[in-house]
Amino acid sequence: MIRTLGSLLLPPRCGCGALGQAPCADCWHAIGGKSRQVQVEGLTRTWAAVPYHGAGNRLVSSYKTGNRSLVRWASTVVADLIPAEVVAQQPVVTWIPASVAGRRLRGRDQGRDLAVGVGRLLDLPVVRSLGRVGSRSQTGSGRAERLRGPPLRATRRLDGIPLLVVDDVITTGSSMRRTGEVLRQSGAADVWGAALAWADHHRDPPEPEHHPMSGYSIG
Repeated sequence: MIRTLGSLLLPPRCGCGALGQAPCADCWHAIGGKSRQVQVEGLTRTWAAVPYHGAGNRLVSSYKTGNRSLVRWASTVVADLIPAEVVAQQPVVTWIPASVAGRRLRGRDQGRDLAVGVGRLLDLPVVRSLGRVGSRSQTGSGRAERLRGPPLRATRRLDGIPLLVVDDVITTGSSMRRTGEVLRQSGAADVWGAALAWADHHRDPPEPEHHPMSGYSIG
């Protein structure tokens, strides 16, 4: 009943602003089939679902700033990235926590929402494994500071545990790289990464295989 009333008061809205299906057909067409593997030092393998420009930028930015209509979509396209052989190893899903400033601004930790959604779709455990040192956000920081990655710490020992780290956007790759360092220092085995979007200026890869849940693909 509450969900029905909520959908009437706050109907689904795409990142481009269109009411109805989220993403809308135009945005879906613009970003579909463009996922790729991303090279991140220190991680076993890393994947990202959509390019962080154009329609992808609008969708991911809308998701990050609170558009709940896109949570299911975001979780599904990230879950689609993970190969069956990785899922078979039963990795623990975790996330890069938002800064205190980021959580206050958005009223949520979008990384945690993504991790919970991916864990449910893949039937994998979701555990908070990382914490922030200090409260400062990297938003607005200089390039040198961003390349160092966020100040993170492990919140538990992870001896021999495989992990799947999810995040919203890979830009320089420093956040994922720093995450891998911290998790391995705490004893983690394989550490895989998966992000909703990547930001770079390289050409798109050849047409890859499509996955069943969302129609998205992985190179």
